[in-house]
Amino acid sequence: MTGLLRKKYPKINGLHFVSDNQKTCLPGRKHPKTRYFLRLLMVAGWIGFTMPVNGQILNTQQKEAQTQLFAHDSVAFFDYTLELMKSLPKKLKDERKNFETTFKNKWFQSVYSSSQRDTIYFFTERLKKKDYPVYPTLYRYLLMTHYLAARPVLFESWHQSAKELFLAGKLNELNQFIRNSYNFFDQSQLFSEPSINWRVKKDTFLLYPGEKPHFIIENCQLTGYSQTDTLKINKTSGAYYPIENLWKGTNGFVNWKRAGYDTSRIYTKLNRYTVHLNESYYEADSVVFTTKNYSTNH
Repeated sequence: MTGLLRKKYPKINGLHFVSDNQKTCLPGRKHPKTRYFLRLLMVAGWIGFTMPVNGQILNTQQKEAQTQLFAHDSVAFFDYTLELMKSLPKKLKDERKNFETTFKNKWFQSVYSSSQRDTIYFFTERLKKKDYPVYPTLYRYLLMTHYLAARPVLFESWHQSAKELFLAGKLNELNQFIRNSYNFFDQSQLFSEPSINWRVKKDTFLLYPGEKPHFIIENCQLTGYSQTDTLKINKTSGAYYPIENLWKGTNGFVNWKRAGYDTSRIYTKLNRYTVHLNESYYEADSVVFTTKNYSTNH
């Protein structure tokens, strides 16, 4: 055995083997035929292990394809949306006609990138599978995608917020987010009911995403309309929370121009204030009231 230890044997892939005519193996070593047999077992085992996994992946992809509500291409998606709108009742025929005309003109424009279209396909399917109504939820979402697509940063942050709400199971909040976002983008409207309406005159804004998404708007004019009066806050900035129907403002001026007073001589300067948008007033932590003859803090 000592002689065997001193003898050099051929090395294959870093392993030592005894010669073919040698019947005795080195201590701790397996016979070459045994080694090759074990190698074959290992290879066969790897194939046997990976094949079900690969098959499972293929099955998952096939199942996802089978559960798709529509083919993920622009023409098939457009046809699908038209079929959805055809399900609307007759009293919404004007909305259906508006969608067919407006969405067709916008959907086939180059403003949509391929990744944006994929996001819209995915989100539309999720809304439909959760039984969100075609009108107004899907109607509003689809029509505002053109506005979002033309602003890539806003597109990403808006869908990030919608995704977080969806995954958190906050479906009512998501519906509110879609409705108020649509009104905000389309008409600069923060809140609208028969008795009260709040709008903001804006140039630019930013959306901070999350489960409580909010728009930051600077140097704008906030206007509230009630059945009996109109309130304007000029040169103000604020955060608009579309899910909470809330405006948190900073700075701003209120005057009595409608009553005939000189706006340069009689006005109120706001510091921080809050508007619950279903109400027709604001709540301020402090104000500075100025008239022709004197100024006072409250």
